[in-house]
Amino acid sequence: MRYIKLIALLLCFQLLKSQNFFIETNNGYGIPFMKVLLGYQVDTSNLTTLNYGTYGAGANFNLGGGYMFDEHIGVELMFNYVHGKNTLTNDIKKGFTEYRQDYARMFMATPMFISKSNLEKLNVIGKLGAVVPLGGFQITEALISSEDIMNPTIENSVYLKIKTFGKFNVGAFTSFGLEYNLTENLSLTSEVQMLLLHIKAKKSKVLEYKVLGEDKYSEWEQSGNTYESVYVDSYTPPIKKGEAESLISSYSALRFNIGIKFYLGK
Repeated sequence: MRYIKLIALLLCFQLLKSQNFFIETNNGYGIPFMKVLLGYQVDTSNLTTLNYGTYGAGANFNLGGGYMFDEHIGVELMFNYVHGKNTLTNDIKKGFTEYRQDYARMFMATPMFISKSNLEKLNVIGKLGAVVPLGGFQITEALISSEDIMNPTIENSVYLKIKTFGKFNVGAFTSFGLEYNLTENLSLTSEVQMLLLHIKAKKSKVLEYKVLGEDKYSEWEQSGNTYESVYVDSYTPPIKKGEAESLISSYSALRFNIGIKFYLGK
């Protein structure tokens, strides 16, 4: 049995050595792409500005590998982590003040096809594939302040922090870039990546509830609220407690990444 395992290990090593397998990592930063309406900005003069953006902007880190069938065509599977930036949703200063921002954290897999040129030093490379979310969440932080009607010198402020999970969906991915060969096995890469992904809200949970800076989390349900909510595609009155209409969030981004690629079998 020991010899069989040794022979199998040697065969696997020889297969990797004899084929065009590669390992790749690239990292970078994304900006909003194909923006959607997120919220509003209203100043004291009642001037309203629409806030457009996505929750996919921010730093991204990618690691994976693939196989080249020949000098031009191959496949690759990348695993991605997106550390979304804080995105302004609402900023209202009329009658009351509301400041709300959201950010996302997400793990994804990206299976794709590869097409590349075959020059000695500098090659053009294109990729096309799918985006498959593996896990993640969106955090909403809202600070709402207003004056006490009976005593305008007293200001009430409420802070909420909510964690939202989404339903499964599949998006699209494409990229265009350059690959510079440092050696026969090692290359530097630069890519412009386009990620298209929309996700419906599935459920959410209140993480923090403060009034005038004081923790009131234990009193949240006393006001007729629920700690957890379930989102439904549509509902008719009367609205059930703990239910809300599902919203669609965009995590699309245009990403600028640099990285390295190591070919195992050259």
